[in-house]
Amino acid sequence: MFNFKDNLTKIVESGYLPEDNAETRRKKAALTLVPLIIGPAAFIWGSIYFYLGHPLSGSIPMSYSVISVLTLVYYFKNKKTELLEKSQLLLVLLLPFFLMWSLGGFFHGSTVMIWALFTPIAASIFMDKNNAFIWFLAYFVLLLISGAIQNFLSANITPIPEAARVTFFILNLGAGSAGLYLLVSYTSNQEKLAITRLNRKQQELERKSEGLRVTNVQLAEARVSADAANIAKSDFLANMSHEIRTPMNAIIGMTHLALQTELNDKQKSYIGKAHHSAENLLGILNDILDFSKIEANKLELEAVDFQLEAVIDNMITLTKLMAEEKGIQLSVCIDPDVPKYLNGDPLRLSQVLINLGDNAVKFSNQGDTISFKVTLQEETELDARLQFNVQDTGIGITPEQQERLFQPFSQADNSTTREYGGTGLGLVISQKVVQMMDGEIWVESEQDVGSTFTFTVHLKKQQGSLSQIGSSDAQSKSTYNEATARLHGAKILLVDDNDLNQEYLCELLEMIGITVETAFNGQEALNLLANQDFDGVLMDCQMPIMDGYEATRQIRKQEKFKDMPVIAMTANVMRGDREKVLAVGMNDHIPKPFEIDAMFATLAKWIKPGKH
Repeated sequence: MFNFKDNLTKIVESGYLPEDNAETRRKKAALTLVPLIIGPAAFIWGSIYFYLGHPLSGSIPMSYSVISVLTLVYYFKNKKTELLEKSQLLLVLLLPFFLMWSLGGFFHGSTVMIWALFTPIAASIFMDKNNAFIWFLAYFVLLLISGAIQNFLSANITPIPEAARVTFFILNLGAGSAGLYLLVSYTSNQEKLAITRLNRKQQELERKSEGLRVTNVQLAEARVSADAANIAKSDFLANMSHEIRTPMNAIIGMTHLALQTELNDKQKSYIGKAHHSAENLLGILNDILDFSKIEANKLELEAVDFQLEAVIDNMITLTKLMAEEKGIQLSVCIDPDVPKYLNGDPLRLSQVLINLGDNAVKFSNQGDTISFKVTLQEETELDARLQFNVQDTGIGITPEQQERLFQPFSQADNSTTREYGGTGLGLVISQKVVQMMDGEIWVESEQDVGSTFTFTVHLKKQQGSLSQIGSSDAQSKSTYNEATARLHGAKILLVDDNDLNQEYLCELLEMIGITVETAFNGQEALNLLANQDFDGVLMDCQMPIMDGYEATRQIRKQEKFKDMPVIAMTANVMRGDREKVLAVGMNDHIPKPFEIDAMFATLAKWIKPGKH
């Protein structure tokens, strides 16, 4: 069934654009409703006037219908309102007055002026006050003109028949009033629709706001869960680190002691391999811990004075053995303009060099060569940027494999892990360390030709007196001998709940002339300290009954022990562990598994033999 209102609405809304706001849509609705309402009526009125013998009067509404059709077509095609707006305001205001004048003035055509009211009413709805006032003023000016020429019109124009005049009066009054009502009611409905749409959008925004609130709550809960998971992971890594390092310390220590005894070649080979495997396992554990620190953004660098040659010598010493076993030739070149005395983190720099050196050896074969080169990129009085190259003539890497090199737990391909081993974390850690040193790392490689890993670092130069750190094995040996000589005759209390660690440390300390008493927990240590004199305490941290932290607090409460050296020897090596032992009153921290030279150097720093 034909629905006039719905179809009229569809015609009006076909001129809307998606970006139109409510006010623009109301304006477009009025501009299209006026010609759609008046146009057909004007065509009918013009036809009747022609029939009654008034061609001038008939041509006026007919011209309005034609002009309206043309401007509507242009509007619906281009969606531009300027032409339609101006033409409708002028035509609807002027043509009714022209028609009234052609019919003989007020008496014969006064109802025609009802149509002219469309212009000022539409202006008052859609325009500002100033423009609306101008159109109302124009309407009243035309009324005044009509009054002024009324006598002339009455005397010179033949009116239409009385019956037609009455009929037109009724039709104009009814149709004009209906048209005005339709215009006002439609625009009012459009305003109501706009309000309804606005309310819907507000409700939709409220729903979205509620959704966002719920999402934010869920995100907050997820963040809390993630934080809890990170804490749990950190605790797990700390505990696992402690649990793994404690037996590893015993394995490395016991095999080290065994290698100091008289063994036949086969026994020495077996134990040496076990010792080397334990050290490799320690390297894997360190990689995992370092990677966890990188994930948590907790990896930190030290800033200490060091000698670059010592770092290079250490790397060559550790790489040389495996290279000689595979028949690979090593070479080192340090440009003469490279600064020797630097300030930074030599351990992390060594970690990167050793990682790249080990990889070069691992992926090279007998007869291949590996070269290490250090060059100076730029230098100021305070710092220097160095470039390190590690070049090998090994198996090389394809472009596709290079894309995966610096990704966690990834190697060139799966067969690499099976054939050569490794966690796939070394390059990720190296990349992070290099970036923290304000540098970058990259690789250039060709399959079956070889690879060159290059990285840059920014290091400070030592200021004032230069470091006297030596780089030779002889000086290292001298440091070890000096430390053990200073410790000879000391009496130490060893507090550790692990039998193997106690046995290993007792053997190691007694070998250099240190007297050792043992305790399995902090309470036993306090009891021994109450009855015997000691030059220092080696304290494990995690123990039953009373841990090392509480034991140290109790020791520091006693005035006679305020200067007693208490040194932590623990498998706790996560971030903050060193600070934690210092906070409770310990003097230093030795991580397990420990390096023997470093351990004796730390002990000699704090412990002085007394008279017992």
